[in-house]
Amino acid sequence: MTPAARFAAFRAAAPRVPPETCPDVDKLQMSLSAIDGDLGRIREEMGLCGQRASKADLLGRIGEWEEELLDAEAGLAGAGLRLEELRKANEQLRESSLYWRQAAERLGR
Repeated sequence: MTPAARFAAFRAAAPRVPPETCPDVDKLQMSLSAIDGDLGRIREEMGLCGQRASKADLLGRIGEWEEELLDAEAGLAGAGLRLEELRKANEQLRESSLYWRQAAERLGR
């Protein structure tokens, strides 16, 4: 079998290469940065709340903070799912790399 035919056979049997993950990493970084900013703002507001607000204002803000914290919690859960997807893509890339290294070694024989 010619080297070209052997390569074609390797290529036909090759595992799927995952799509580019950099855009997913960028989106995840932006999401986490936004959540971090929201949590920082909430911490700051909570620290200043007794200085400038009445009891009624504070009670109203507590409800808003609770909603914002629940949103942040949901965002972190979503980030965890996206990280698992990236982990799987990374594993597929490693498997593909190993396959092609072994294929190249067999071609060299």
